[in-house]
Amino acid sequence: MQTLAGKKTPLYDIHQKLGARIVNFGGWLLPVQYTGIVQEHQATRQSAGLFDVSHLGQVDIEGEEAEKFLEELLPADISALADGQIQHTLFCQENGGIIDDLLVYRHQKNSYLLVINGAFIEDDIRWILKHAASHRVQITDKSDVTFMIAVQGPRAAELLNSLVSTPLEEIGYYHFLREEIKGIPVLLSHTGYTGEDGFEIMGDFRQAAAIWEILMKTGGSEITPAGLGARDTLRLEAWYLLSGQDFDKEHTPIEAGLGWTYSLTKPQNYIGRNVLLEQKQKGASRRIVGFEMIADGIARHGYPIFKNGQKIGEVTSGAPGPSVGKAIGLGYVPAPHAGVGNEIEIAIHGKKRKARIVQRPFYRGGLYVAKRRHS
Repeated sequence: MQTLAGKKTPLYDIHQKLGARIVNFGGWLLPVQYTGIVQEHQATRQSAGLFDVSHLGQVDIEGEEAEKFLEELLPADISALADGQIQHTLFCQENGGIIDDLLVYRHQKNSYLLVINGAFIEDDIRWILKHAASHRVQITDKSDVTFMIAVQGPRAAELLNSLVSTPLEEIGYYHFLREEIKGIPVLLSHTGYTGEDGFEIMGDFRQAAAIWEILMKTGGSEITPAGLGARDTLRLEAWYLLSGQDFDKEHTPIEAGLGWTYSLTKPQNYIGRNVLLEQKQKGASRRIVGFEMIADGIARHGYPIFKNGQKIGEVTSGAPGPSVGKAIGLGYVPAPHAGVGNEIEIAIHGKKRKARIVQRPFYRGGLYVAKRRHS
C-alpha cells in the first residue's frame, strides 16, 4: 500500500483513530470525512461540528511600522480596526489579481496576527517578506507550532460557554480575546466558514489533542467531528469562496464580489489600488454568480457554462446542497449575463443542463438570520 505524502497537523493521529478518510489537501493530510459528508454537514447545521483547521498558517506582524506596512500591503483599512477585532482581506498583485485571502487579528496598534491559507503559506510569506524589507517590522511564522480548531453550529456557543470564563455573547462577530480552557491558554475568535455561528480556538500545537478531547467530551452526542467534504458543502451553501478555486491571480476582488475585503477611500495607497479604482469606475467585465440546477445533474469545478449555445464561463465550485435540497454552484460569467434569474446551461458529461442564477447566499439560516436580526 502506498503511503500518502503530506504535512500532518497535530491532530493527525486522532483523525486516524476516529477512522477518518485522509486526503492530501494543498499539501496537508486532512480528514475528508469520518462517518459521511451529508451526516457531518447536517450535524453542523443542527447542532455542532468540530473541524481541524490547523493547516491554516499563523504569522505575527509586529514593530513600530506594522500598521503602516499592513496598510500598504493590504486593501482593507487596517487602521480602522479596534483592539481585539478581525478583518477579512486579501493579498493582491499590482494588477489587482488575488494571491490569497486572509484574516487580520489586531492585538493592539503595531501588533497583528495574520491567518493565511495552508496551501499558500510559503507563497504568502514570500510576498510579505518581499514588501516588508523597507519597513521596521518583525515577521514571525508560527504555522508549525500552532493549532486551530473550529466549532461551528447553533450549539457551538452553548458548548464553549461551559469551558470559558467570558460569556461568548460578549465576543462580537469578527472579534477575539485570550482565554483558558481547563487551564490551557488559547486565543478564542468568533468568525466561521460554514454559515452557522461558530468559534475558533488557537494555541500551542502541543495542546491541540487535549483541547480536541475536551471539546469531544464536553459536547458528547451534540458535537460531531467533520471533515473537508462537509466543510466544502457548508461553505458553498453560505457563499464563502475558496482561495485558489473560486478566485486566484486571474480574478480581482471586484469580479469575485468581495467588496468587504477592500477600501477605495482609505488615504493610504496599496498594491493593486489603481486597478481596482478603474474597474470600479468602468465596471468589471465579468462577475462571479451563484446558480442552482434546474435540470438533473451536479456541476463540478471546471465544467463549462453556456448561454445561447456559446461558452461564457466555467464553474469554480459545485456540489449538492444538503440544506437547500438542490445542486448548486459558483462560476464567472460576463457581466451582462450575471443578473439574478437569468438561465444558463452547464455542460455535465457532455450534455448541457439548465441552471438559474440566484441571489446570495444559497442557505439563509443560522448565521445569516442572526446577522440580519442585529443589523
